[in-house]
Amino acid sequence: RHYPTNGFEVHLRGLGLAKFGPVAVRSDTNAYYSDVDIRSGDTVYYHPRLDLLMPDRGWGLTSDEDLAYVSDFGLVAGVRYSVATAFVDGEGPGSIMRLGPLAAYTFFDDPGSTWNKPTLIAMFQWWLIHPSRTGQDTHQGLPYIAVAFRFDGELWRSD
Repeated sequence: RHYPTNGFEVHLRGLGLAKFGPVAVRSDTNAYYSDVDIRSGDTVYYHPRLDLLMPDRGWGLTSDEDLAYVSDFGLVAGVRYSVATAFVDGEGPGSIMRLGPLAAYTFFDDPGSTWNKPTLIAMFQWWLIHPSRTGQDTHQGLPYIAVAFRFDGELWRSD
């Protein structure tokens, strides 16, 4: 049953980056500890950003692994593997694994400008494992799709 609640979350992150010529490798691992005021008898809550049933007063872990080709004209193309799990005492809700292509295109790079590096990003991932995507309610062939636009810039600069 759905009901409002509150609490807090601590987020720890480890990021590893390496580039060998035009090939880039990225590992982004995140640990989450949460303490949420849930009803007596409830042991987990749904965390929509992580798509996990997270334990109250417990830990969850996510990791995104990227392997990509980085061009000299603004294109990045590769593959991402994502895994997420929550550490629940006893029988847990299960892990999530996704795999699929990613692409990003940066239109220009003008360092020091207010509007810099406008980038269009697209990612399509298919669930390899998901406790709720069994194919009964939602077809397993339906991908996770993320499309984003980002940019950098400097509002004020002091030399």
